[in-house]
Amino acid sequence: MSKGTILLLARYRLLISRMVLGYAFLFLLVRWAEHLLPYQLLQPPMARTGYDMTAWFFKLSGLSWWLVENPLGAKAFTVLLLLSGLLAFCFPKERWFVIPFSIFYFFYSVCFNLYLTHAAHLNAMMVWALFACWPRKDTDFAWLWLGFRYYACWAFGSTFLMKLVNGAFWQWDFGLLATQANQADFLFHFPDTWQADVYSWLFRHPFLLNLGAKILMLAEGCFIIGFFTRGADRLLLVLAFFILLLTFLFAEVFFAEMLVMVLAFFPLRWWARLWLLTTPGSIHKFFTSS
Repeated sequence: MSKGTILLLARYRLLISRMVLGYAFLFLLVRWAEHLLPYQLLQPPMARTGYDMTAWFFKLSGLSWWLVENPLGAKAFTVLLLLSGLLAFCFPKERWFVIPFSIFYFFYSVCFNLYLTHAAHLNAMMVWALFACWPRKDTDFAWLWLGFRYYACWAFGSTFLMKLVNGAFWQWDFGLLATQANQADFLFHFPDTWQADVYSWLFRHPFLLNLGAKILMLAEGCFIIGFFTRGADRLLLVLAFFILLLTFLFAEVFFAEMLVMVLAFFPLRWWARLWLLTTPGSIHKFFTSS
């Protein structure tokens, strides 16, 4: 990676950090509206099974009781989560706000997996994006931001490789079978909707579903290119939207928080334009700074 790239990313740190932190805070407000913040879970009596090591530590340490199952603790945790998120967005270079918010958000993501879903990946991308905002030095931030980009490439690229190894890519009717399994509940509960008519039509034309599944897998595989060049970043940005949109339409899963990854594929020219538009006096500074 060239020194110029690192210096430019370091210059745009304030803008990048504020967009990441703002995106995280925005979706906390969305989860609030959906009644999915810790205090809104109303002392959940049960949790998911099949924990990973992080979840086991969270349960055995008692943190899950203090942060979710205890009413007072859940309310206090929610207030700290939202307040630290707001302060971090307003002051994105103040590590005293950013680091606590990142830790609280990580705890919230573990709670989300324990009580609402199992081993979901929707918050993982956000956790690593927030971690990139920790460093004291702007150049260290630039290196971590590039590392976050590689993590995004790995997240999608490894998905493609696993489908190759496990045989999903080589199974022609995978698209049809996956869509039928994921949409069965929707078709049962809403058989008279236009979406149900679309799915029924696609089931009668399985070639489209099966071909679409292969295209989706190849789109995931394209992220492997990102390990070798930044020249394809605009394509990868579009493919990220494409993958998540098709996953939402045919698997009823939309990991909106994961879209924070598209910021990692913004060309430097885009950051420069945003910086000029959002930073007072930045045009003068841009041409006069050494």
